Amino acid sequence: MSRWLVLFVVTPAALLALAAIVTDYFSAHPRVAQGPVVAMIASATAAAVAVIGYKAMVEEEWEGGLAYRLGQGLCLGYFIVSVLFLALIVMAYLLRGG
Repeated sequence: MSRWLVLFVVTPAALLALAAIVTDYFSAHPRVAQGPVVAMIASATAAAVAVIGYKAMVEEEWEGGLAYRLGQGLCLGYFIVSVLFLALIVMAYLLRGG
């Protein structure tokens, strides 16, 4: 597996961790005032990188076997988690009253 494909697997995890840390693990009152905005950008970027990584793994799949299948599964999982994070951030911070 090339270094670029490994980067596509590691980057979404780091961005999702950033989204969780910046919002103080989805606290009602995060310490960083712009935390939800940064978390939304990080989650959207993680989703985009996961889709690009999945498509790159599909293209390279003919060379190898298990490593590419695991990479595809991780990218799909990162995509699902990032969409869930985006929905959680929108519901917790943007739609709350007051």
